[in-house]
Amino acid sequence: MIPIYIILGATGSGRREIVFDLIEYIGENEQGKAFVLLAENEKPSPYDEQIQALHTVTSISWHLSPEGGIIANPLPDEGETLFFITNGRLNPVDQIEELSVWIKKNDLQVARTLSVINCKLYEKKPSLNAWYEACIHFSDVVLLNKRKSVPNNWVRDFIQHFEKNHYPCLLEFVKKGRVSNPAKVIYPEPRRLSLIFDDEDSENAKGHSEIVIEEDISYENDELVEDDPYLKRLPDGRRAKVIPDIRDYLD
Repeated sequence: MIPIYIILGATGSGRREIVFDLIEYIGENEQGKAFVLLAENEKPSPYDEQIQALHTVTSISWHLSPEGGIIANPLPDEGETLFFITNGRLNPVDQIEELSVWIKKNDLQVARTLSVINCKLYEKKPSLNAWYEACIHFSDVVLLNKRKSVPNNWVRDFIQHFEKNHYPCLLEFVKKGRVSNPAKVIYPEPRRLSLIFDDEDSENAKGHSEIVIEEDISYENDELVEDDPYLKRLPDGRRAKVIPDIRDYLD
């Protein structure tokens, strides 16, 4: 199965420079090729050209159909790694739900989900807490980016919040668009709370069974995915857990 890395985060958080860094690492150390899927209406980034200049990379755009499904060009054969950069101006939960269908349809294997945190934006807009916690709920790795001018106390409190609540995800710093240990970031070990991408009978799902998050929750519960707090809907179709509209906070 072709591995896919899902990159969550708001527009302007530096996701493409991080993808460029990870692709460079893969190319140098594993001699593999990469396939980057970018939402068609994302604003241009200085790293777009750098990504496209890598001879091991193919870039295509994707979009959501009016019905909600993901539309993209045909995917590559075995031997390539996919990086799916979500639309940074849309609801991440809606996209995750559609991605789960698209991934199964294309017989892909989620290697990891990464959330890139724009610390400068988050620190100035604390009401975005619910939006970022939704992203982190689905993430194996959380990458703290754009920390310049952000108080050290804020960064420390951010990390301690997730550590005290025993979140299984990794928390890593980004410096000048690069992660300190790319091998650790891309290592395909699930550490996310949500099981939407896991087969109920897979070893990945079983691997979570000993993790305790605030309460003694069994990850072998067949109803856990259906009862995911972010995916659950009310009888009228609305989400049971509402998060802010990120567009209200972006320039």
